[in-house]
Amino acid sequence: MIRMRRGLLSKLGVLAVSLLVSSWVGATDLTSKKYIGSLREAEGRILMDRGGREVFARRGMRVFKRDTIRSEADGEGAVVFRDETSVRFGPNSTVSLEDFEYAPQDKSFGLQVGIAKGIAVVVTGAIAKSAPETMAFTTPKGTIGIRGTKFTVKVEE
Repeated sequence: MIRMRRGLLSKLGVLAVSLLVSSWVGATDLTSKKYIGSLREAEGRILMDRGGREVFARRGMRVFKRDTIRSEADGEGAVVFRDETSVRFGPNSTVSLEDFEYAPQDKSFGLQVGIAKGIAVVVTGAIAKSAPETMAFTTPKGTIGIRGTKFTVKVEE
């Protein structure tokens, strides 16, 4: 009986460690060299699609190129990119982080974000000051070029 319990406990321990490692891998894009920002605010239910795998997003989580963030009816949050551009999204929103490049030493800049639905408030950072023409926010109806410092996008279904 004791051997059976030890064997069961050992298997449960391995399962727990496996689940912990798989959730960590899901929350971290191990193939990307650099993260592009982080989820500075997260309230309610927010999911992140990372390479076809959906994980629960949480405050402080790093974000990478091609991540897609989807907030549920009770979810809202804010992504802050490495250049200090922020994208605050409301409930029932879908925001995809298409591309990001911020290398001032090489004069290489760019930010492309897709807003498929919901509402987003954007406050631009260093890229808009250095190279505003390299910023684009796409919606199902068109693309917004950036020339200012703060704007709101609302995409209805």
